[in-house]
Amino acid sequence: MEKHLSEIKTLIESGKNKPAIDKVYTFSESVAAFLHLASGRAKGKIVVQIN
Repeated sequence: MEKHLSEIKTLIESGKNKPAIDKVYTFSESVAAFLHLASGRAKGKIVVQIN
């Protein structure tokens, strides 16, 4: 298992493994972000930006 974690760490640090971000919401749009996620139409990660 440690070997797998090391390989994942290498991929992340090299920038070869990037998350697919569907949409970024502001904190005040948190309800809309949740509704978008619950709709099942998100094609990647939903991000709620705090700052």
